[in-house]
Amino acid sequence: MAAKHNWISEAGNMRTNAECAYRYISHNPDAVEAHTALCDARIEGEILTQCFRQKKPVPYGVYDAQPWRIVNA
Repeated sequence: MAAKHNWISEAGNMRTNAECAYRYISHNPDAVEAHTALCDARIEGEILTQCFRQKKPVPYGVYDAQPWRIVNA
């Protein structure tokens, strides 16, 4: 889906920003984030909800300065 919708960076990595994540989980490749605080919070809340629905362990307290590397590994 990332390649089909050009969600690939110039370096060849899948984009992992909130807008692309929201497009993926909402099945709406044309979704555009308004970039207002309220819109950002709603979108990020939906992304977090989808993460919790996966019922996978959440590594609380673990911070990664480059989390996109996990997706592109």
